[in-house]
Amino acid sequence: MVEFRGKTYLLIGVNGPRPFDPAREGLAPIRLSQTQWRGYQCVYRVEGGKLLLDQLHIATRAIDRELFGVKPKDGGLLFTATYTGLGRELPFSGTMLIGRGSVSSPYTHLASHPAWRFAEVHELLFEAGILVRAEERTERIDEIRRRIASLPWQPQSSGEQEGVLEDLQHVFLRQY
Repeated sequence: MVEFRGKTYLLIGVNGPRPFDPAREGLAPIRLSQTQWRGYQCVYRVEGGKLLLDQLHIATRAIDRELFGVKPKDGGLLFTATYTGLGRELPFSGTMLIGRGSVSSPYTHLASHPAWRFAEVHELLFEAGILVRAEERTERIDEIRRRIASLPWQPQSSGEQEGVLEDLQHVFLRQY
């Protein structure tokens, strides 16, 4: 998740390295469930034009290890430890695609979170942890969503379907 301009967004995609990898800090994630296959979940915050790691929820055997001077709390059902109030600046360079507000879709069974399924979409470009560009992509995503809704229900690919996919790739600064 990403806190941006006072709202909470789901992290849809990242172009570049992972903004935070707990293994680099000596916390090896383990997989406890199918829903958290990575073994951890980060909550990021954009504040003062900087990318911060705000929270880390992790399944790990090192349940009592401090992270950036913060002691872990119980992680609940899906994780073994939760770190809150981290406020750690991250030197991330790349883009983040974030979305909020689910849009009704016939493709509700998809495990992924494609951008066109969100009512509000932003693309954030960072250089060394500094937000250098923030683009709202909601209007263009609305256009793509309308085109997807107008496509015939058929499993085979058509030129029209491929055109929508190509247009979707040109909405963003980077590919996700």
